[in-house]
Amino acid sequence: MPIAGMNGESRDLVAIVDKLDDAVAHRRSEPVVGYLLHKLSRYTRNHLAASETAAAAMAEEVGRFDHEYTIDPRPFVASELVDFLHDWLVGHISGMDMHYRPGKTR
Repeated sequence: MPIAGMNGESRDLVAIVDKLDDAVAHRRSEPVVGYLLHKLSRYTRNHLAASETAAAAMAEEVGRFDHEYTIDPRPFVASELVDFLHDWLVGHISGMDMHYRPGKTR
């Protein structure tokens, strides 16, 4: 899901989400989905939580999904996560990151 004007951190996040989406769509094994979910949870804690309030809320929600999936790795939990992430990313990137594209001033 590449979007013109994304910053590097958003590209990293989109790459994780795309891999997770692919894993869920192709019914990859629970360890694959679990690995990607843990990677996403670490990413959100390390890269997003300190940067802005909306990102902190996103990190909290991803942590909830991570915990829920660890307890019970049902496919609908993973697909619900992918839907949440796509919605969040599109809103975040179009609403926030575009403020930082070249030529824009804060």
